[in-house]
Amino acid sequence: AVVLRAADGEQVATRPLPQDGTQLSKQGRNLLVWTGRTLQKFDVWTGKNIWEKRVPPGSKAIAMQRGENAVAVLNPHQGNFAIFDADDGKLLIDASIEADGRIDSFLVLRNRDRYTLLTHSTPKQANGVQVVSINNSPLVNGYVYGFDRKTGRKIWTTRVENQSFDVNQPAGLPVLVFTARTYRPFQRAPAFNRNQYSLAVIDKRNGRSIFSEANEQSLSQFEVTADPAEKKMTVNFYRSSLHLNMINEPIASPVKAK
Repeated sequence: AVVLRAADGEQVATRPLPQDGTQLSKQGRNLLVWTGRTLQKFDVWTGKNIWEKRVPPGSKAIAMQRGENAVAVLNPHQGNFAIFDADDGKLLIDASIEADGRIDSFLVLRNRDRYTLLTHSTPKQANGVQVVSINNSPLVNGYVYGFDRKTGRKIWTTRVENQSFDVNQPAGLPVLVFTARTYRPFQRAPAFNRNQYSLAVIDKRNGRSIFSEANEQSLSQFEVTADPAEKKMTVNFYRSSLHLNMINEPIASPVKAK
């Protein structure tokens, strides 16, 4: 690495970078490095680790985004999920989850009260059926979990199947909005549409489904508007809208759209 002086951009030194591992993120002169067995915060100037955490083999790690200076580590085989503070390596979450060695990827979301973990395993589809994300959003097919940020306690678990999640949704929304397109091979039937679109909404407070629908009406990129004072939300698509009235207490059981 080339080290430049901040005042005038003059080169002052060169420093070697870690030979092993993947750089998850940069923090000034420090790097967060993932080797598959260890998570390290490496000081480029001194050439030393500020902190290092060992994790079980087979773990996956991602740097959290959108204002959270942390790293999430998931071990699908042992069923463990952890979040480490990137500054000092402090363990923020250490929780048991459903063991599923098929997990390919995962996402972690954060708002004022919750961490939300979304997992994805490639589904087994028959007869050429394919689930396609809308607008290249990450796919979600597996368990989804809600955690209390203050206590680290897991407060709910649910499953989401064959959906995708737009990570640009406002973090402060009380719900998670999922969309997906399912491609079905051609069939010899009148007016057969190869594409089926699905929309699902989950309450962040308890993981319950509050809306679920699948039909042939195209779903494009959507925009969410909210009125906190009136406790109302609208999910706007190009040709349709979904209106939600939020209540103080989350519903006790899932509701499926008619």
